[in-house]
Amino acid sequence: MRPLAFALLLAASPAAALPIPTETGFLALGMEWLRPTMTRGWSYEEALALPGYRHATAAEACALLAEFGAAPCNRADLTYQQANGLFEILGFREQDDWPGRWIEAWVGPLVGNDADMLRVGDSVTGDGDRYRTAFVASARYDGFRDNPLNRPLPGHLLVSLSPIPEPGTAALVALGIAGIGAVRRSRALRPTVRSPED
Repeated sequence: MRPLAFALLLAASPAAALPIPTETGFLALGMEWLRPTMTRGWSYEEALALPGYRHATAAEACALLAEFGAAPCNRADLTYQQANGLFEILGFREQDDWPGRWIEAWVGPLVGNDADMLRVGDSVTGDGDRYRTAFVASARYDGFRDNPLNRPLPGHLLVSLSPIPEPGTAALVALGIAGIGAVRRSRALRPTVRSPED
């Protein structure tokens, strides 16, 4: 395969679109996202007071799930790899003391006592069947704040107010330039063959 074609294929591959981890969260969909585990247990007022961030909308949370193949957004079944990818990027820690693995994060505005919630889970049913799922659905805010089940409290899915350029575009340009340079260099290194008439 020619270098330029390979570079274009690599840059356009689904793996290139996956979120890029940072120290406090990840970059995806042209935005900087804060890991929801960093705001676990915060009230809406505390999350809204964090300078430079806002709550992700339900549509943005669904687009993030779609990056991992979790669609439709109202209850997508996940593969083991998809679930692990989401847990890793959202900041799940193995020491969380809760049966199964769940990450829950508030998205969008709090309207009265209701808000949308992003939920990603890897758990076991009462029959012993393992399931992995991700979805965004409405939830009662006080039902989680009162924490009747004594489980880890939800965090908040926050995005930066300053958009960032999508890294795939820069990677595509860089790989294209590198591919053109490689083609030119390989042509320059080819031995020239002279015809017998010379």
